[in-house]
Amino acid sequence: MVTARLGDFFGFVGSRFLRVASGLLGGFAFFNQCRRASWAYRRNGRKVISEIIRRQIYFTAVQSLPILGLIAVILGGLIVIQGYQQLSKVGGAELLDSFLVVIIIREVGPIMTAFFVILRSGVAISIETGYMTALKEVEALAMDGIPPLHYLAVPRLAGMTVSLLALFVYFDLCAIVGGYFFGWLLTGIPFSNIVSTFPAAVGKSDLLAGLVKGAGFGLIIANISLYLGMKAERSITRIPPQTSKAAVYCMLSCILWNVLISALLYMV
Repeated sequence: MVTARLGDFFGFVGSRFLRVASGLLGGFAFFNQCRRASWAYRRNGRKVISEIIRRQIYFTAVQSLPILGLIAVILGGLIVIQGYQQLSKVGGAELLDSFLVVIIIREVGPIMTAFFVILRSGVAISIETGYMTALKEVEALAMDGIPPLHYLAVPRLAGMTVSLLALFVYFDLCAIVGGYFFGWLLTGIPFSNIVSTFPAAVGKSDLLAGLVKGAGFGLIIANISLYLGMKAERSITRIPPQTSKAAVYCMLSCILWNVLISALLYMV
């Protein structure tokens, strides 16, 4: 009986591992197909592709500015106030700028921006492509001679990546300026520090880490959302579970990418 239970356990673990590995390989293969399609059809439908990219940037980045800016200001205020109070207890208030660089620019800014985009745009992409697949619109594009990946996937990958990079910079600026403002308003932290001391605390590696993370997040979110959305092939009822799965996988993948880049740039 013990042997049978061990066999069932290892069989379950093995099947789950193979399923995850298959999904990862499928996602990489999908991205490679998009890359090949972008090159093979680079001269086709440039105006249409450019318009889709602009729409994606407008939806993902421009329409997100008010709410994301508000979140950044509130979060930045909390970080500045808590950081200043804790550092003051150990006589390290002058380290506040370095503390903000580590927390906001390196870690919180990129990952919070990614999570916001997942919930707002990643889910929308997964639902949109899921309906197009289930209703045979993707198949109709192929029958009309329009490469579906070139028309649907490539511009969303490009638009999402550009949007993540822009939103990352926007989030950091709002968080830092808003954080210092609330710190000055509530605890008397000199607001002039943001001009006199903070820029010196930001290094090239910090900016590089944020930009690499932002670009990676954009590709990851768009790729996973498109890949799982297009797998809703049989019926509309498959769209909700595929969308939920896409959101979870996007979050997990972004966390892993965040840890990987931080480890490569700051620990190796």
